[in-house]
Amino acid sequence: MVMSRSKRGSPNRAAPTSALNVLTAAGAAASLTRRELCLIAILLVLGVGMRFAFPSRMAVEHFDEGVYASNIWFGPEAGYQYPMRRLYAPPLLPSLIEWSMIFDRMGEPASHEHDSLAPLLPSLLAGCLTLVVIWRMAREWFGPETGLTTLAITSLSDFHALYSRTALTEAMMLLFFVASIWMMKRTLSTGSYAALGLSGLLTGLCWWTKYNGWLPLAVGFGGLVIGFAVDVRCRRQFVRLGLLWLGVAAIAMAAWSPYLRELQSYGGYGEVAANHRTYIVGFSGWARSLAQQYANLSHFDGWATISSGAAAALVIASMHNCDRRQFFRLLTIGIGFCVLFAWLGAALVMLLLAAWMIGGEILRRFRQSELDSDSDSLALYLLAAWIVGLFVATPLYHPYPRLTLPWLCAVWIGAGAAIVRLSNSNFIRSDKPYVTKGWRIALAAVILMLGVALPYLAKRGFPAWQSRTGWLPVSQQILAEVGKRTEGTRGNRDEAIVIVYGEPGLFFQLNAIGTQVFGPAGDLSFIARPTQDASIPVFLVTGPHAERTTGFQDELAHYTTRLDPIAVYDYVPSDLVLLNQYDARSLVPEHLATHTEHVTLYQVLSN
Repeated sequence: MVMSRSKRGSPNRAAPTSALNVLTAAGAAASLTRRELCLIAILLVLGVGMRFAFPSRMAVEHFDEGVYASNIWFGPEAGYQYPMRRLYAPPLLPSLIEWSMIFDRMGEPASHEHDSLAPLLPSLLAGCLTLVVIWRMAREWFGPETGLTTLAITSLSDFHALYSRTALTEAMMLLFFVASIWMMKRTLSTGSYAALGLSGLLTGLCWWTKYNGWLPLAVGFGGLVIGFAVDVRCRRQFVRLGLLWLGVAAIAMAAWSPYLRELQSYGGYGEVAANHRTYIVGFSGWARSLAQQYANLSHFDGWATISSGAAAALVIASMHNCDRRQFFRLLTIGIGFCVLFAWLGAALVMLLLAAWMIGGEILRRFRQSELDSDSDSLALYLLAAWIVGLFVATPLYHPYPRLTLPWLCAVWIGAGAAIVRLSNSNFIRSDKPYVTKGWRIALAAVILMLGVALPYLAKRGFPAWQSRTGWLPVSQQILAEVGKRTEGTRGNRDEAIVIVYGEPGLFFQLNAIGTQVFGPAGDLSFIARPTQDASIPVFLVTGPHAERTTGFQDELAHYTTRLDPIAVYDYVPSDLVLLNQYDARSLVPEHLATHTEHVTLYQVLSN
């Protein structure tokens, strides 16, 4: 269904236009040029390179990563999955990780260790594919230049690159999330049944990836509400638009329903919802959570993120045959973005840019009469609902950094369009062939501020490339000690049972490189249960999650006489793991790099 307007009115009356109207029309009609293709290729190479660089620094580490990646170690008695995995995520990503690991072992001997990249491959591929989807959607919505500026910002995002290098659900969820909103907008604008079906299916896949995968439906509904409030055409077609949205929702629900039925065998979705409610901070904790999320995002602003604003300005310059004056102005704007990103945080600056662009355009449309409104504004309304809705909703939850990724993606698109709009006036023809004094002063000022900020910038680095292999030396030390003790008593270093309490990441690494029998535990009751063969040594491993578990210390004290502490090992968590539990504002960079937690190895004594 094409959103149309009445043709009544004077034919001599010219409809007012805006930069965004021009860009949107251009995006719908412009074909790819050789120059644009070259820029796309360069930005994609940078983005894919950031995500695949230094593979030796990638490994399963996070608690949830260990849960998702450990399906392969369990048989039918456990339902072929880590215990209680359903509380953490639906099965799509864990299944893809399992198949990735199976393919990695095909044709290899049984003793072949799993490639550390295998469980991360689904997220890596999803993260790289997301770059293409975001570029294509931004181009279709707001024009070729916005597509390129958004791609530049996304490709150089340390935050997105970091989560693309994990076995977490965020990268894959974002891929389906963005693609479903893209298709939803196409559905609402054109009435295409193919787009409707694809949007519903993609939303269903998003739901199969993460329990908040229904969010594209919320964004779509929010966009329609904004359109109803400010656009007379949306009000006149609201029923039809609403029916199209309901069609997407019905298909998404149908795609999700098989897993919902599967949950009934475990007591239904209520158990999952009850677990999620424990992480809700509500409106009473909203401001505190928001402040911590701002600190989280600023912490992950590395050199790549800080330079992304300048890269976006240079992309615009590359799309035009700039003269010296125009290039000088864009260079000033680009360096200014670098300074602002470094001092205020890239997320805050891009949010302000997006708010300026979106707020101004919505206000202009609200003031327009029906006769003056001549463009499809659904993309604008969806983007506004996307940013505002998640800005309000995300801080209602415990401030895990990864929860901000869907919101951040919308801000990238809004900031990309705003940067294009800021630069657009630079290409209006002028009789002045020289750079004005004001622009010279502005360039000198931003260069001075950049110089002042350099010592601060020197500490930034590339957060996406931080090593996340902290569990590897710990697991190797544990296996060496267990093997030595088991060989001394059984004559075979593999005849041992190792129980890991509350550390799925460590459990995964022990299984990946060890040959003993490993099992997870959520309590210590197994100590009181006799084993089938009392001569087989049993060991217990506890880590930082055990220390934070309510009641663990009391339970440990209860079994003190049955546990012989053997060794304590140091574990240095990555920032990605550390900031799940700590506020970035309370940990100075020097302490983050050396923050150490401890893992204890016990041997369980027989009666």
